[in-house]
Amino acid sequence: MTILGPGYKIEEIYVEKCEQAFADNKPYPGRLCQMRKLRMQKVTSITEEYVECVLNQLGYLDTEGKISVTAVLQDYHKFGVADKDDTVRDLLKACEVEFGSGDKSVYHRLCIKSERDFTKVINARTALEGWRPKDPVCK
Repeated sequence: MTILGPGYKIEEIYVEKCEQAFADNKPYPGRLCQMRKLRMQKVTSITEEYVECVLNQLGYLDTEGKISVTAVLQDYHKFGVADKDDTVRDLLKACEVEFGSGDKSVYHRLCIKSERDFTKVINARTALEGWRPKDPVCK
């Protein structure tokens, strides 16, 4: 399963708290752009921490660090995607089968990006939260 999928149109996300983790060792602009768009082609400890932080800020991780179907579906409904409950549940189950239920890797956590409407939902949520960078790095 590819994590680039339809999610490649995710707009640049800037969560100050998440970027503070690497403030002293900022990735070069190309890598930072990929991170902000949740496009992880090379996974490092920084990208792992960044994804975990962003998903936590969104409220998408449960107490075990897994994607919460309930939290994701709340955003789907909030932003007008009310007919995808079964699709999202089935996808997250398939992701768990593919990666293992205990896996907390970036690939597993971002598996949700392959659902077509996730881009719309995450972009709407990012706009609502005001998580747009003052200085975009994606050109």
